[in-house]
Amino acid sequence: NATLNTVCALTCVDTGRLDLSGTLDAVSIPAMREVVKVAKADGVELPEDVINTVVHSDDGDWFEPSMLVDVKKGNPIELEVIL
Repeated sequence: NATLNTVCALTCVDTGRLDLSGTLDAVSIPAMREVVKVAKADGVELPEDVINTVVHSDDGDWFEPSMLVDVKKGNPIELEVIL
């Protein structure tokens, strides 16, 4: 959520277009690696394949995360909850 939701909301594209544009590899996955490092520093061990699992979830190729939906509707975003 801290990476895909926010990057999709900032770019106003769904996960499929995020991947097609190269932003997934250039921005989201490196950010996910940072989240994993922060978790580890806080004593939380995540599975080795957590990033792959998140990237290839079963939400479909053109999934719009809730934060993107809120941005498109002009609703407040759940920034404090996710980050």
